[in-house]
Amino acid sequence: MMQPSDKKTLTAVFFIFSLALALRLLTGVYLGFNAPPDFDACGADAVEYEALAHSLQKGEGYSLDDHPTAFRAPGYPLFLSLFYTLFGHHFWINKVLLSVIGALSCVGLFFLVRLLLANDRIATIVGLIMAVFPLQLYYTGHFTSEPLAIFLNILITIVMVKSLSAPDPKTALKLCFLAGLLCGYSTLTRSANLIYPVVLFGLLFAMQGRSRECLQGLIKGAAIFILGMVLIMAPWAIRNKIVLGKPVLVATNGGSTFWGANNAIVADPRSGHWGGWISTNRLVGESLVKSEFSEVALEKREWQEGVT
Repeated sequence: MMQPSDKKTLTAVFFIFSLALALRLLTGVYLGFNAPPDFDACGADAVEYEALAHSLQKGEGYSLDDHPTAFRAPGYPLFLSLFYTLFGHHFWINKVLLSVIGALSCVGLFFLVRLLLANDRIATIVGLIMAVFPLQLYYTGHFTSEPLAIFLNILITIVMVKSLSAPDPKTALKLCFLAGLLCGYSTLTRSANLIYPVVLFGLLFAMQGRSRECLQGLIKGAAIFILGMVLIMAPWAIRNKIVLGKPVLVATNGGSTFWGANNAIVADPRSGHWGGWISTNRLVGESLVKSEFSEVALEKREWQEGVT
């Protein structure tokens, strides 16, 4: 028989999910439920993510303009392409998919807070805040990778928290391995997640103490976690070595991101872009003609331009 506390939890989860899903779908309708990627709203990111997913669906590989690429992280386009394959190439699929993922993230955050604080009230408040948070609604209304990465990161954290209370070391290591697999795909979705293991195990080290037993457990857990990441990320790196000549771990857009945020224009308070970012297409001049470089060589040069 269901206990009163279980009924309250189920009610909270249902309300959070329903509210989050409704708001995200309404945002999608407002922005155009079957609208194509909006360059003005999200720049080339959204356009290229969608184009990559469509290329995969058509069986043309991970390509832009018929050229194999690793410029964008593959996690989100690959995920979207699966649903394109199942239901056809329709832009509304992305709206529905990201709305569901966003709503599940709100529920996941509820359970994460509940695990950490053992307080349903606080967990409900946090879940509701995420459900109505404007930026979260915005992301699910466009072709963006953030909703999927957020969902995966919440799952990773839940699994790792569960590993701390595992009944035995073997179960804890299995959970670490599962979290590593999830983190591998999360990193392929947003490359910034490469630092997640460092942050995560640094926090666990601070929380668990410095006894030999704790250190041994953390080292084993970290090793298994990283193994899971490597198993997911290795095929992509191997593909890039074969196709591009270099085992790119995630994407080759790091150089353009860095240079776009470190240049004379964004450093000038009078430019209108002070402290921001601009497309490196605006920076190309005699010192850098993009057509003369391969994708990998271009990224290396962009890093150099950003440093100098």
